[in-house]
Amino acid sequence: RIQRSFYTTNSGVTAGMCGNWAGTGNACRDGVINTQALVAASANYRAAGYCDALVQDGHDDWFLPAIGQIMFMTGVTTGDSSLLTTLANSAYHATSSERDSSAYWELYRASNGNLVATSNPKTTNRNLRCMRVLN
Repeated sequence: RIQRSFYTTNSGVTAGMCGNWAGTGNACRDGVINTQALVAASANYRAAGYCDALVQDGHDDWFLPAIGQIMFMTGVTTGDSSLLTTLANSAYHATSSERDSSAYWELYRASNGNLVATSNPKTTNRNLRCMRVLN
């Protein structure tokens, strides 16, 4: 686990908007597209840049998940549940979904066990969980 700010400043730059965390647009659902757009837009997108540049276990196709992807992953009840439970512990986790020009969506597990999507200023350091698609 590593922490990075989503963006170095609150400059008003946006690469893709996800106004509502439950939205169905690409910015809300597709971390691959988001990560590529953020990296192409500015080197100041630190969280997306970290995942995009990550090489681990011989794989270089990592991305910062969108809010819809990370919400979906935490709700999956089959497969490797040990991984899924670490995605949403009591710490906040960054996503690649921008709420607006000054904030992005993040996820955390509340004290009652519920998953909560909330937004935070882009300069706040949060945990990153880079993902990749298995083919």
